[in-house]
Amino acid sequence: MEISCCDQKLNVPDLSLREFLKLAGVAALSCGVAGHSQAANVATLPKPGNVISPSASLARLMEGNIRYVEGRSKPHDFAAERSALALGQNPF
Repeated sequence: MEISCCDQKLNVPDLSLREFLKLAGVAALSCGVAGHSQAANVATLPKPGNVISPSASLARLMEGNIRYVEGRSKPHDFAAERSALALGQNPF
């Protein structure tokens, strides 16, 4: 099958609905397995201090916004925790 797009001819294989669903299923399974295997490698959270309640999260965000508006930055050494952060994410 040829599809015309932006004055270019694209060759797209003819797939039946059954073939398309097979390909979509294989793709979904492979993404799920890959995501699961990488998540299983992380034994601990990179920043355990980020496990806080929703109200504490909101308070932290609002305090940070006040500091930003007032132009008061809070020094932070990202290089010191880079190796832990490379293992995963756990935003508060």
